[in-house]
Amino acid sequence: MADSPAFQAPLDPNERPILDHLLAIRDKLCLLKQDKSTYVKSHDVISLHDQVIEQVHKLNTIRNDKRLEQNRVDRVLDDCFQLISLFFMTIGRIHDVPAVYATSSTIKRLLDHLAEAAPMFSEKDLESISRTIGQMSDIIQRGKDNYSPQLVILLEVRLEVCRAQLSRLHDHLSNLSPELAPVHEQLISILRSIAAANTRTKFPTAEVKGFQSQLKDIEDSKVDGNFVTADGAIPAGQQILDELLSRCQKWADTVLDRHGKFDDGFKPTYEKLCDIRNQLEKLSLTQAWSLRETDLYSFQRQLDRIDEARVDGKFVDEQGNAANLFCQRLSSIDNMQVDGKFMVGPDVPEGQGSVKSLLAECFDLCHDLQVEAEERGSDL
Repeated sequence: MADSPAFQAPLDPNERPILDHLLAIRDKLCLLKQDKSTYVKSHDVISLHDQVIEQVHKLNTIRNDKRLEQNRVDRVLDDCFQLISLFFMTIGRIHDVPAVYATSSTIKRLLDHLAEAAPMFSEKDLESISRTIGQMSDIIQRGKDNYSPQLVILLEVRLEVCRAQLSRLHDHLSNLSPELAPVHEQLISILRSIAAANTRTKFPTAEVKGFQSQLKDIEDSKVDGNFVTADGAIPAGQQILDELLSRCQKWADTVLDRHGKFDDGFKPTYEKLCDIRNQLEKLSLTQAWSLRETDLYSFQRQLDRIDEARVDGKFVDEQGNAANLFCQRLSSIDNMQVDGKFMVGPDVPEGQGSVKSLLAECFDLCHDLQVEAEERGSDL
């Protein structure tokens, strides 16, 4: 299993034995994951969990005065925790503390992508995540006395980071009145539909033009330049909707202009994400009830590696060149305008939004499948 190039070998020679132990544990977990001929035994999972915790104790002792260090040990440790977490779900122990780890990672990724897209998300996006964070917190509180304090603290910190991120996202929508929420939801839906159309094998020109028509209807519904309620009142949140409507219109124009085409240097990443997205959709539609939670691990890790390969939030090609603007969110498009044109340095770029949209969609699908698997386990 390849590790992210962003994670280097440990500098402290005392960490090398820990890395070797963790690599061996990860190999055992991967073999256990691949063996579908027998049921996963609780004893095997607990044993490997205890071995990982033992290495965490050793690592914490070595890093007593350098808590913020991150190297390959941390990446392999994360792999181990991810697999153990999914195994706990697989054996039906979805309400045990270790089961929280994998879900917390996915939630953090989702929040990161929503923050990048700000303010192009809705309250409904945040409600589901908020419920999941609350459920994870309850699990940790109920089971904290039965597991290693190091694991409990690790998870509590991860959830606290997620809560802080969620709070900042809520702040983006705090000035939007409830009366304008339906229009806001419609604009978000149109934006995502345009992004989805942009990833089709055969570009649906007529469909995107249909979205443009919907945007024109929304624009025409304004009275004297304002969105109004049925009784003619002007509710708060006009700027949010005006900004979102403008970005939707620009994104639709850009997508139609590009016609689903982007630079050859980013096609491998794009095609890989398309393949992951298609496989996840197939799982969600046809195999959800036969899905083992550990089956999601390979998808999650592939997405993590792709996400971590970005530089300053942008995808780069093999030569280190940033992808063009076509693949960026509408916030990026607005920020790059110079005299009405989209610029990067002296050049008029074309974009990288398709890849980014696919990446976010794949994380969403992973999260949905995890939630469905957990709900299925609760019903058994």
